Amino acid sequence: MTKPIALRKEYKTIDGRIDYYHWLRDPNWPDVKDPEILSYLNQENAYTDAHISKDLVDKIFIEMRGKLEEADKTVPYLNGWYYYYSYILEGQQYWIHARKKENNEREEILLDENQLALNEKYLRVSTLKISPDHKKIAYLADYGGDERYMVYVKDIESGEIIENNVDDVIGNIEWDGLGKGFFYTPAGKFWRADRIYYHEVGKEKKDDKLLYQEKDNTFSVAIEKSSSKNYIFFMSKSATASEYHFIDSRNPHQLPQVIHSRTNNHIYEVVHTRDSFFLRINDVAPNFRVIQVSINDLKNWQEFVPSSDYYIQDIYAYEDYLVLLTRLKGRAKIEIINLLENKIQRIDVEGEFYEIFIIHNTFNDRALRYLYSSLKTPRTTIDYDFVTGEKKVLKVQRIPGGFDPSKYILRRIWAETSDNISIPISIIYNKEKAKLDGSDPLYLYGYGSYGYAVPASFRSHIFSLVDRGFTYAIAHIRGGDELGKSWHEAAKFLNKKNTFTDFIESAEKLIEDKYTAPGKIVISGGSAGGMLVGACINMRPELYKAAVAHVPFVDVLSTMLDESLPLTPGEFKEWGNPKEKEFYEYIKSYSPYDNVVPQRYPHLFVTAGLTDPRVTYWEPAKWVALLRHTKKDDNMLLLKTDMSSGHGGPSGRFEFLRELALEYAFILGLYYGEQHINN
Repeated sequence: MTKPIALRKEYKTIDGRIDYYHWLRDPNWPDVKDPEILSYLNQENAYTDAHISKDLVDKIFIEMRGKLEEADKTVPYLNGWYYYYSYILEGQQYWIHARKKENNEREEILLDENQLALNEKYLRVSTLKISPDHKKIAYLADYGGDERYMVYVKDIESGEIIENNVDDVIGNIEWDGLGKGFFYTPAGKFWRADRIYYHEVGKEKKDDKLLYQEKDNTFSVAIEKSSSKNYIFFMSKSATASEYHFIDSRNPHQLPQVIHSRTNNHIYEVVHTRDSFFLRINDVAPNFRVIQVSINDLKNWQEFVPSSDYYIQDIYAYEDYLVLLTRLKGRAKIEIINLLENKIQRIDVEGEFYEIFIIHNTFNDRALRYLYSSLKTPRTTIDYDFVTGEKKVLKVQRIPGGFDPSKYILRRIWAETSDNISIPISIIYNKEKAKLDGSDPLYLYGYGSYGYAVPASFRSHIFSLVDRGFTYAIAHIRGGDELGKSWHEAAKFLNKKNTFTDFIESAEKLIEDKYTAPGKIVISGGSAGGMLVGACINMRPELYKAAVAHVPFVDVLSTMLDESLPLTPGEFKEWGNPKEKEFYEYIKSYSPYDNVVPQRYPHLFVTAGLTDPRVTYWEPAKWVALLRHTKKDDNMLLLKTDMSSGHGGPSGRFEFLRELALEYAFILGLYYGEQHINN
């Protein structure tokens, strides 16, 4: 099959650049109906399908599915009079949410997502909230992948949908304290969270009351109920500042009261217990501290936990305890503060590197529930008794067919950068397969933006690579927050290139230590991680055999110049505003689309989502078209656009696995060939 060649149509951008592939942007987006655009995307899909063996995709998919516990259930938690839990049945794509009363075996089905998904190409239920009286549920459902949700209110006893007249919702919803109505944020024309409304169940949407509006378009708003259930927080956040307002959850029409006015470069979060708010805030140090604030006197601040070498990553409130998730040199720790006795407990966690996720269930829990895993340790659910300090393992993720962690070696190495910074790299390999002589293929993953830390947690699908001799590595590059908030700050604005050079120098360290060699590395990233991939193949293409870019943010300059796009104004606090000359020139110097040059590029597999509101489909499409026109090699260049999903890819768990299998078939076919793998 011949390569799809996109037409070149000259278009002058607002800043005077010539963009020959601007025509791939449908002016009616997100409703894409232009036949020429759809034809091109379908041609690219057909070309991809023709160049990745379906038999190999099927083989890897079956292998990945074989490592998945098809019939699974979450650990129940007690809320009021009921134990709530979710489960999924063998062969099903989606979860069923249910409950049982204490000491009662009769199960009540709250919501069966499989029924909702019947005859639908896409379904994502993002939020499910139980009303305070436990008689209703409210949930958000998206049937198009564009993250514009409908709110459904369901009567649990009758099973009937009693309301579905609030649509076009973004983010979260929360019930008021009496269960009469809920708070929500409309998406609006530009998919921006800038308003908070209250809706009373049984009334028309037009009667909903506007409670809060954000006037600064670099901020977005969100809603959260305190774990005590006493307060509703209205949060305004940007990448550099935050501001919380609160109301009594039982008085939805109360005037919101600010806890601490926004200040540039001061980020804070709020939890509530007893008669105080506790603020996790970086006002005096980048690693954050915890402040206690009396609800009756918001000006009265008392330092509760001072800043230290430990980065306070998260804070959780229980009736008599505060829980802090902290990190030191990337290693997660849990600290529990007894508010009655002012004592601190620390949970001992074994392992050189691992991940911990706090599961915050209910305010009056007597135990802390958390998940523990590592690259070779399946997800383990643990309860830690606040009083006795006893740990109880509630569940260990089961891998069908068995899983032997002793077959694998974990390592944490550090790459020294040209500016004398040490970058942590998490590594796993099969000790029976890896030679460690520089001849092994290696899969290197990175992200490095928005202060998001890539977790070195268990992923069963990676063993389709690792058990075939690949070393799997994660470079915890600057731009995330693995080593604290300063790790994020060191790769923003006019320092963004640190993210790319960190990744390149991580690859060079892996080569130096004989984990792999130039031309044997696959690099991978998604969204802003796709920008990372695009920048690195422009800068050092010879290091990589192949690259994978999922929904990549690659046309950075054009996107940041277009404030009509959903996320652009809020992104100014991450990348800078290109209307300022200094930022314009800097973004232009690294934006992957603007730096494609006539050179050899590695094999490249790119994905897009037609309804994606975060990274619009035309960014990867334009990038692929430009690369195909410009590059000086015959290496594979493949684009796969999901015509019925958005940023998160397919919604069903098997469809998601099949997308992973497509990526892995691309990689393994390049390295070993289909015949070798099938044998």
